[in-house]
Amino acid sequence: MNRLLMATLTLALPMAVFAEPQFAAFKGVSCQSCHVDSYGGGMRSAKEGSWQWITPRLLVGGNFRLLGLVDNRPAGQRRLFFPMEGALHVNFEVSDNVSVVASNDFGNLRELYAYVDNLKKVPVAIKAGVFPLPYGLNIPDHTSFIKEGRVKNNNPNIPSQELGLGAGRFGSRYRDAGLEVSYDKKGPYFGHLAFTNGLTNLESRPLPGNQNNRGSAITLTEGIRWGHLTLGGSMFNRRDYNPTTFQNLQEIRYSGFGIFGLGPLALLTEYGIGKDYNHTAKTITQDIAAFYAELIWEIPEQFSSLIGNKAFLKLREEFLDRDRKQPSNILERQQISLDTLVIPHVSLETIYRKNKESPPVANDDFMLMTHVFF
Repeated sequence: MNRLLMATLTLALPMAVFAEPQFAAFKGVSCQSCHVDSYGGGMRSAKEGSWQWITPRLLVGGNFRLLGLVDNRPAGQRRLFFPMEGALHVNFEVSDNVSVVASNDFGNLRELYAYVDNLKKVPVAIKAGVFPLPYGLNIPDHTSFIKEGRVKNNNPNIPSQELGLGAGRFGSRYRDAGLEVSYDKKGPYFGHLAFTNGLTNLESRPLPGNQNNRGSAITLTEGIRWGHLTLGGSMFNRRDYNPTTFQNLQEIRYSGFGIFGLGPLALLTEYGIGKDYNHTAKTITQDIAAFYAELIWEIPEQFSSLIGNKAFLKLREEFLDRDRKQPSNILERQQISLDTLVIPHVSLETIYRKNKESPPVANDDFMLMTHVFF
């Protein structure tokens, strides 16, 4: 069949779900039921005969996001429309057990790794190359406080800062190079253990903190899944020695997370803490905590069909404590959004975000996100 015709027929079919973490709760399945990688994100699994098949062993996928933003700040309001993501994924299946996966986002390397899976006697998968670190919930919002935590300056002429738990470390816009071993095949237990070189800035852009590219990092995520309930924890430890300043540095992060599903409701939650140490000066340079919770309601079909194929109402609460010894340094966000699958492979999310600071300032946001995915 002509591939253009096959694509047209595929787009005409109803799509079951978007591929985000809440569907582990709705469907009671692992991330690998939709993605090549057991941690989720990036390249999606393609069914045999789908239009993503270039050849039986070469498959493509993509994520494209456009954002419309009304950005309120005390010093003025900005109205912006810009591309947030333009990722193209490729999966070349060398054999039944070995794949090479690559992702490029607007010219920036996102992923490039060899993936060994489906071994008969060993229930693990091995990943070697460049990839995002498997820490905590794998959510696509890099502005969340449990990830990069992008916080805008109240002056619209000053760039936003990354102050979150994962800033310079883990999140959808960071990746590292090394080796990861994971298991998520037999029984309810799953885990990911990554040994990486601590780069995290392969996008060649400035990062906060001590990113000297001379360290090494260990990332560990372990958990258990019972049907529609998932509980887990993550740890990140990076050491860095700076031979110029003779500074011996260490960054540690711990998080606990949960995914809960009950009928049309899903709850995602994570709480994490972190400390940065200067062992040479015997000081703690950062003591941080972050919390995230999102309640998602799958709107009944008789109502969602009026606006699209599927629709989800989302309520989010999160906070960032930039210094746990100083309570006044807490930032808080509350967010409500309506995420609609307008047509298969195209979603539209309307978002209102309330940013709460002390003292209060007028800096709430209204966003319109279009997401094309396959």
